[in-house]
Amino acid sequence: MGDEVRIRCSASGYPPPRLVWTHNDMFIMASNRYRMTPDGTLVIRNTKKKDGGVYGCLASNQAGTDTMNSILTYFEFPVVRAALREILSNTGETTVMSCSASGIPQPEIWWYKGNIQLHSSALLEVDKLRGTLTIKQAQLGDAGEYSCVAVNAAGSSSVKIYLDVGTPPTFTLEPSNAVMDIGSNVTLSCQAYGYPTPQITWRREDGSSLVNRPHTHSTISQRKGDLHIINLWVEDEGEYICEAKNRFGRIQTKASITVTGLVKPVIAMSPPVISVVEEQQLTLPCVLLAGNPLPERQWLHNYGLVTPDQYVTVRRDGSLHIERIQLDDGGDYTCLAENDIGATNHTTTVYVHVIPTIQHGPQVFSTIEGTPITLPCSASGVPSPDITWSK
Repeated sequence: MGDEVRIRCSASGYPPPRLVWTHNDMFIMASNRYRMTPDGTLVIRNTKKKDGGVYGCLASNQAGTDTMNSILTYFEFPVVRAALREILSNTGETTVMSCSASGIPQPEIWWYKGNIQLHSSALLEVDKLRGTLTIKQAQLGDAGEYSCVAVNAAGSSSVKIYLDVGTPPTFTLEPSNAVMDIGSNVTLSCQAYGYPTPQITWRREDGSSLVNRPHTHSTISQRKGDLHIINLWVEDEGEYICEAKNRFGRIQTKASITVTGLVKPVIAMSPPVISVVEEQQLTLPCVLLAGNPLPERQWLHNYGLVTPDQYVTVRRDGSLHIERIQLDDGGDYTCLAENDIGATNHTTTVYVHVIPTIQHGPQVFSTIEGTPITLPCSASGVPSPDITWSK
């Protein structure tokens, strides 16, 4: 397509013969695509498919005529396409690589691995017309780069196909369900075989992250296929999925972790009501009888968090100590013990008493017999004191 073709023709005779050209027995008229040079050569510009056929050169003079033919064949450069440019095949499987080609005449398709041309054998089947290469029972050594080459009289073109041969993953060791006490260490083992070597990853079934977890007690790490959890905690309970994958496949298995030894906090009973005199010391106990994991304790005063200061301290045994209790310190004190399982609280009501005091006033009174007199007695205290008189 698009070539310029020259067909030469020369004739001798006397008188000198005149030359004309025919195409498939039709006389050729000069045009922008057809012309004849003075020496008799036919020039065809910008050739098309229809220009193929039989060209006749006719020489004639008064003595007679002579003809000779030239056959012009139309070619199209081959164009080859691969059905798949990259093929994955399991070992032992039959693998078919396929190419298609266009061109005139119809190209043959040849197959190469590297620089070596492949031919049909007991292990290979090459179909040049259909453009297929069949490998029976592919092996690891069959992996590599293959070339599919389309060839006709106009030339050749090629495309590369990469074949990778391997085996999908299979588990050689699957993790078992684990039932472990809180605070212990646990390992879930997972191993798989395949070629190339499968990559093993772990994840939680609920989708929560195994790493970068804020405010966690445990430490999770993966070494090869094993998942290690150090200092097992409540939030580690759940289903864990082990996934093994390579280019040839992906498989999954899962195991569960159950955390045992969990106990909700239990606080020892203490007096529900305590009365104390102002300026005295007061210690409110908060004794843990049980709890796993170890509960955290905090104190509330009238349901607001107690803030330690120079007079108020929370001791190591969890008790609340007030050095010099004041009237405002009365009210409800709640010890709250909480762990990952739940919470328990106990409330003690503290009444602060103030010793009665009588305000001093006149102590000597004079009066006239027979007239009324009032003797004042103003007293304060908590609770309000009862006043009695004696003479």
